[in-house]
Order: sequence, then C-alpha cells, then structure tokens
Amino acid sequence: MGTWGPGVFEDDTALDAAAEFRELIAQGLSPEAATARVLEEMDTSDVFGEQPSLWFGLAAEQVKLGRLVEEVRAKSLELIDSGADLQAWRDVDAKFLRKRRKALARLRKKLVGKQRKPKRVKARTVHRTGWQVGDVLAYRLRSGRWVVMRVIGVEGDPDTSAIVDLCEWAGEEPNPPPDILAGPRKGRLGFEEELRSARESHEAEHREYRAGTPPHIIDLTERSRKDPDLFRRSIERMKTENGKFALPCESERGYPEDRFRRIAQGVAVHPGDMCGAFMVPDWKALDEFLEDMFGVK
Repeated sequence: MGTWGPGVFEDDTALDAAAEFRELIAQGLSPEAATARVLEEMDTSDVFGEQPSLWFGLAAEQVKLGRLVEEVRAKSLELIDSGADLQAWRDVDAKFLRKRRKALARLRKKLVGKQRKPKRVKARTVHRTGWQVGDVLAYRLRSGRWVVMRVIGVEGDPDTSAIVDLCEWAGEEPNPPPDILAGPRKGRLGFEEELRSARESHEAEHREYRAGTPPHIIDLTERSRKDPDLFRRSIERMKTENGKFALPCESERGYPEDRFRRIAQGVAVHPGDMCGAFMVPDWKALDEFLEDMFGVK
C-alpha cells in the first residue's frame, strides 16, 4: 500500500522496520545488532536519497521500547532538520503537509528528550501452516454444504500461510468425484468484467496518447508499443492469478477444525504464490469471503 497518511506509522516501510526491530529484540539481539540487521535487510534509499520513513519508523519504535540507538537518533534528526522528508510531500495539499510537519515535530521531541528504561519485549507467536502443496481440503460451509480447496502454495516468513484455489464443485458430502480434483479452479465473481475493463482501459490509453498525457500512461504506452505482447502477457497473468486466495494459519484463533477435512494428499496442482492472491482476514470471515468472491454458500 505504501504511504496512506502523514503519521510516522501510516507507511508500510516504517511499519516493517519497526516490526522487524521488535522481533529481533524479542529474539535476544542487542539494539545495535538489531538495528544493523534491519538496515542490512531493508533498502535505506529511495528516489529522494535516504529513505526517511525507514529511519523514522525505526526511531519511533526504539523510543517506545527504550532502546534508542545513537546512529538512528542522529540520522532521524538530520532528516527532520534538513526537511528532506518533506520533499516527498511537496505536491500534497497544505493541510496534509502541516500534519506531516506536526508528526515529525512530535518525533523530534521524543528523540531529544529523556529516554525511558528498556521495556521487556515478548517474542510473538509464530504461526506455521501444517498443510502442504498438493493437499486437498474439504470445508463445510455454515449452510451444511461442502466445498473443496487445493493447496497450491505455502508462503511466509516467519509466519506461513496456505495459498489455495477452489474446485468447481459443491456437495452434501465431502467426497467429490476424482476428476474434480484435477479439474479447473473456480474463478472469482466479476472476473470477466475485470478483463473487459482492463482491455477498454488499454485501448483508451492508446487512443489518448498525446502531449499532456500523464507520465505513467506515456511510459506504459511506450513499453506496450515496443513490446506488443506486453498487454497479452498481462491479461494471461490476470487469468493465472484468478481464483487464488490465502487462508489464515490453522494455529490462529477461530480455526474451525471440525469443519475441515484433508481428503487427499500429493495431488498434482498448478503451483501458485501470494502474488495476486486475496487474503482471508480471519477464520470468522471465511464463509462470507467465499460467498462474496465465488458465490458459494
């Protein structure tokens, strides 16, 4: 999602840096070692040079935990005082810019003020799925009917989730015909409309390509003209990703164990990753998700 607000933690990079630092502290690393690991694993630069959001997220989390590292304090103060961060906000409205300045002023005050004592950090629970690629899962809907999912991928670090697709079948008992397991996946509702909209947008961009066209459209149009197959590949990728979704982990709260059955293993599947997959937010939402996305109930 990137950045969605003026606050220090209204930014994916800041949140990632803070979460990674907290996790490393929980594992027993010193603040200095944890900082070095975060800076090594995350890209500290962007189009404006140093990436302010990473440093600010790291600094704010270190202050919160009572483990402010001098390198992080100094770099964050340098970025705040130089105004480098505000370069990324120069095209937003004045009200938004004022809120960003206030957020940075609050962070600066914390950085130069008296620091709290180190706070104990508990290691968070790591959730790892026990399902494997090729597993076939029957799931009983609240209506009493059964649907069948195939595990096509397992991803995540340190947590892992199963990426699945839905077979074109629903029944009163969890025993689909064998050919169903090797059959096509069920596509999302409205997917054909998405394809039609993508094609219309593509055609419109080519028609409207002229002086004054937004730079991102010029770039896309130039690339598609140089490579006529670019749009075709994009459409094929959309088709490949259609129907994939990621389940929460079985160890997470609310897992409806009594409504799941593993009815087969080692089934040949088309492997899939998290790219383009929708995420079921939690187990309570699974039935609603399946109805909204696939029309099964």
